[in-house]
Amino acid sequence: MIMKTNTFDSMAGKNEKVDFLSEIGSMVKSQKEENQILRRKKAENRIDEPELSVEVEKEDQQPMAAPKEDREVKDRSKAAQKVERKKAMNVWFDVDTHKDLGRIKLEHDIDMREIAYIAIRKFLDEYMKDGKLNEKGINYLEKKLKELNGF
Repeated sequence: MIMKTNTFDSMAGKNEKVDFLSEIGSMVKSQKEENQILRRKKAENRIDEPELSVEVEKEDQQPMAAPKEDREVKDRSKAAQKVERKKAMNVWFDVDTHKDLGRIKLEHDIDMREIAYIAIRKFLDEYMKDGKLNEKGINYLEKKLKELNGF
């Protein structure tokens, strides 16, 4: 009798669901961390190396890529922030909300923290006047808290 094994079954178990989005997200995160470490090491090595003369640098240079006019370039530069945000804060999300925010990030290249900031500002603009939360805002929050806590 010949047994055929499926690598998917052996890795995850027959009844276990695999969350590929989560796996991809963790791979991207680890790659970003690795890139940051490499950038830091590269910056440290530049400080330790003696400066070379301009003539030697010109000899060592190799053309890296085609000039910009020869190739199509996507503009991924971040726009200057109109409102400067300096106060950092951790916000905790349930798994479904985090996945939804991750999908927006992947599909539209809008950072999760930007989405959260915009949503919070929208709420505050709508329900907070003169530094006070209005009655409509209080009712809305109480309703959502009941839904969130299962009442």
